Amino acid sequence: MPIDRINWLAVIVGGILYYAWGALWFTVFGRQWLASIGPMADHVNPKDPVPYIVSFAMAFVLSFGVAVALSHDDNRTMRHGIEFGVFFGLFFFASTMLTGTLYEGHPLSLWLINAGYIVIGLMILGALHGAWKKVPKATAAAPA
Repeated sequence: MPIDRINWLAVIVGGILYYAWGALWFTVFGRQWLASIGPMADHVNPKDPVPYIVSFAMAFVLSFGVAVALSHDDNRTMRHGIEFGVFFGLFFFASTMLTGTLYEGHPLSLWLINAGYIVIGLMILGALHGAWKKVPKATAAAPA
């Protein structure tokens, strides 16, 4: 794993951005999300800090993962990062989430809300990590 190629400031900013993105997304779609989860909505306690703490921590884990995945390419761009987010968001996250949503008997609206959040969030992280590369350390010039 190319740890030395990771822009740690971008990982931190990405984690904060992803968490903020989730707050915005679920502020807009919160009522629809609660309606879509059905009887499980009775178990959602907005005053319980644990889900917020875990989602904040996982935003940094996801930001780190995107940074690692994109760090292999020195020529990456914001566009490449966005394409990465779409690809992984749709082919890995959204596809498996759809199967789980259907087996759990939830409506497609729940899948659209959850998958939309992740796909767009990965696009945001991909854009950030694609565009914000780690500045290479300057190498000392050999004496002439």
